[in-house]
Amino acid sequence: MIEKEMEDLLWNHPQKFLGEQLTQFKRQLSSDIGRSDLIFIDRLGRLLVVEAKRGKLPREAVSQLYNYFGVVKRMYPDKVVELMVVANQIPEERRLACEKHDIEAREISEKKFRDVASEVNYIFEPERTTEPGRRDDTLSKQGPQKERVDSKPPSWPISYQTKIRLAVRPDEAWRLLEQVPHEKYLDTLKSAWQVDKDGNVKAQSICWFFCWAKTGNSSPDARDTCRSIFNRIFDKTYEWSDSKVDHEWARKARYKKRSIEADLERRLLD
Repeated sequence: MIEKEMEDLLWNHPQKFLGEQLTQFKRQLSSDIGRSDLIFIDRLGRLLVVEAKRGKLPREAVSQLYNYFGVVKRMYPDKVVELMVVANQIPEERRLACEKHDIEAREISEKKFRDVASEVNYIFEPERTTEPGRRDDTLSKQGPQKERVDSKPPSWPISYQTKIRLAVRPDEAWRLLEQVPHEKYLDTLKSAWQVDKDGNVKAQSICWFFCWAKTGNSSPDARDTCRSIFNRIFDKTYEWSDSKVDHEWARKARYKKRSIEADLERRLLD
């Protein structure tokens, strides 16, 4: 498990980890001192900045998070800003340092993250052991998977240029796309997913996968898995895309025969 995976799970399922209903506000807010991980709005309308750290909370995380307070407060001066750090282990001296700076420290074990991941069908990166020829894949712990559609992703000679790009290699995206637990989805995956040699995804393919992440074809498991994968394989999140793209338009556009690259681009730039 890596920090990006912890962030994904916290971002999409804060109540399962933090015990309160939070509304997503911004993710990866950039500034001249770095990027704050997650920003939520709590039930009182306050901004909650959450920094996630894998393993033991490092010493520098406390000052790093406190610096983020100034950045967020400067951007949103009328908002009350609260700070929280989440780590698998928090030494007592760093917990005291957090209290001194009014930072809420939450120790959440890796097991808890894995349990929630299994519950919501979140797919981890494969984890490899140090033994030659042996691989410990987290996916294997989530029960039997449907037989893979193909060992390689389809590749098309045309070049696609869209605002949403792959953030991983095409073969890694394909490996994740094959894990969605829905027979109809898997039956249409190979024909619907089109990617060029440079890893640019066809606009119709983006719309197709967006629709699955939106509704899951009435399957909550498929929907949640698709949203998780969307946030893993693309350089834009599902939530950002959902704020830009109308589902009804995407539903119709995914089967258009003509090019819709420019049309999708306009919507994403609005």
